[in-house]
Amino acid sequence: ERAMEVVERARQGDIPEQDLQRAKAKVLTDEFFSRQSNEDRAMQAALDELYGLTDPTGQRFMQQVESLEPADIQAAAMRYLRNPVVVVLSHEPIADESLQAAMSTSLPDAASASPDASPQRPVEVDP
Repeated sequence: ERAMEVVERARQGDIPEQDLQRAKAKVLTDEFFSRQSNEDRAMQAALDELYGLTDPTGQRFMQQVESLEPADIQAAAMRYLRNPVVVVLSHEPIADESLQAAMSTSLPDAASASPDASPQRPVEVDP
């Protein structure tokens, strides 16, 4: 339910500046921590060479992330999060009431976005 609320807020452009700054910091921190070991740096250098990328220090990536505005996030959410899918994996059975409640939570305009936007039935898989 929380994930669907976040998706809807992004689609509406309701992104507080503090949340955006925190998200930018997380993305940049994760990116630069992933470049810490010699192994990580060698792999990144090889991929950069393979794909012809010329930003080994990540300066361009950092500038792109820092330049993001709420409107950019909203545009991406409108384009890529039209029919969000929620998957629940559990090693324990989930109560039917919980599944029904989760399936009934939908975005207000999801049904109009696509004919196949209706919630799907749960599928149980035997281990």
